[in-house]
Amino acid sequence: MKPYRYLDKLKKVLSQLEITLPIEVTKQFAKIGGIIFPYGSYIQNEDTQNIGFFVPAKSPDRKVNLRQDGKSYLDDKGEILLNWGTHILHLKPQAKIRKSVTVPKYELHNSIAPSLLLSPNAIAIVETLLRVRSQKLQEYKSAFHFCREWDLYQPKISEIMRKLNAKDLILLRSKILSLSIDWWLNAFEAAYLRRQLSSFYLEAQPFYSLINADEKKSSLIFLQDFNFDISQVVHGPTEVAKQLGFLIEQNVNLWISPLAINEIKKKKKLVPGVEKGRRTWFIAVPSKGLHREELLSRTANRNESVALPQIKNNIIRAAWDLTYSDSRTREVRRYLLQSLFDAVQ
Repeated sequence: MKPYRYLDKLKKVLSQLEITLPIEVTKQFAKIGGIIFPYGSYIQNEDTQNIGFFVPAKSPDRKVNLRQDGKSYLDDKGEILLNWGTHILHLKPQAKIRKSVTVPKYELHNSIAPSLLLSPNAIAIVETLLRVRSQKLQEYKSAFHFCREWDLYQPKISEIMRKLNAKDLILLRSKILSLSIDWWLNAFEAAYLRRQLSSFYLEAQPFYSLINADEKKSSLIFLQDFNFDISQVVHGPTEVAKQLGFLIEQNVNLWISPLAINEIKKKKKLVPGVEKGRRTWFIAVPSKGLHREELLSRTANRNESVALPQIKNNIIRAAWDLTYSDSRTREVRRYLLQSLFDAVQ
């Protein structure tokens, strides 16, 4: 490991761009913009958000993985990405030929890091924050009381409020709403949630029913056929889009608990596979159960008036999970998110 060639290149880049970035060099690590880049083994007892990596420029896949994981890195050609949790600085050299002279060109990005709002705890907090009415939010004395009532993870909302500089719930919601739909769509492409939540279309298996009468029913009424608690059978992502009028499709799209799947197969006479002329039941059965998947909105079992009360699913979770068709995914995701944001009161 020869960190000095990385740091020398970085200093030339910063000098050329007239950017001032604090750099501290010790025998064990370099600290760039407050982020520690160890020379060798991982430094213990450090916040992993504050750890950066030296990566050879010839390892583009490694850099892609680090970007998706929300990690900082510096390569030996002058590219650096610093992720402070709330903001990202990305300087990327791109060779451009002008009059036989190679001129480095750099891209500067400064935005909220997706990892701040895209974790299972975070999407539960954000979705609840958006669906509860302003009048109700103003009644909470603190974020602690809000989290206690809605069974949310209080340390995570404290982190979000601190990094977004929001002193109360109303201001926090305002700052979240100020993010563009494109920010969310781009954030969905990162890998954070894929390693923490089950993806419907990776888990789902196709079935068809031998009950002819079911072929004429709307797919949205199938949940009414089951005498299960809402935590045992949940609409899949396309069913959420149907509820909001963004899709017309006959196939059934359900998340089903491992405890309920066998009884449902028996009741609906489901046969594995696809049969021409019959609707397909896409059923996902997450091995760890539905309660840890953040599929349901925290407002689902509450009678008080909240945004989009007819939708029981966590809408942000459903939008992220909607990956059935590359050509339309982004468009339908946009509609789902916009419907939630527009309903905020």
